[in-house]
Amino acid sequence: IRDETQSVPSSYGGVDGDGYMPAQPQDSFITRVYHMVKDPGTRRALTLGCGLMAVQQLSGINTVMYYAASIYQMSNFDEITSIWLSGFTALAQVIGIGLSIYLVERQG
Repeated sequence: IRDETQSVPSSYGGVDGDGYMPAQPQDSFITRVYHMVKDPGTRRALTLGCGLMAVQQLSGINTVMYYAASIYQMSNFDEITSIWLSGFTALAQVIGIGLSIYLVERQG
């Protein structure tokens, strides 16, 4: 009986049950990216992450955060109150990001 594992070179990394061969450290950058995108789980995570970043940019939240003090002043708040409200708006964003990170990490 022949041992099948001896016929595979040690630099080959092997193929898992799905026929997917993981990228090796000596592979080129393009090859590693190709293998990363070919993996269904990684592709799904990459699509979700890039999609969320695109939605954030398209929603204009950066503009709202940048002009928050001016927006509050246009809403008839005085200058000092506008600055404080802008700070609380930024704090609410930080708390929301922290909560999001916690919930994502809890789910795995």
